[in-house]
Amino acid sequence: MQTINRSNKFVKENLAKLIYTEYENNGIHSAIDFAEEYNKQNNKQIPFEWCEPCDNVAPSIDHECCCCGHKTKKLKFKFSPQNFL
Repeated sequence: MQTINRSNKFVKENLAKLIYTEYENNGIHSAIDFAEEYNKQNNKQIPFEWCEPCDNVAPSIDHECCCCGHKTKKLKFKFSPQNFL
């Protein structure tokens, strides 16, 4: 699986802006849903990592939370929303 982290800077910045806008308008769960839907439709996946300030698993590009902009930590398991249903 390739991640979006291998894409060019322009693509990553635009995607991060889209996720942040979704977060600002509808909250973190909506931003997570947006990223999950993106991952279903694209080969290059948006990774999910732990964000301390958000106190949640969040979409992350280059180890930076797309919701709050803080540094994230890699997960020891693969995140899937189904894990939390």
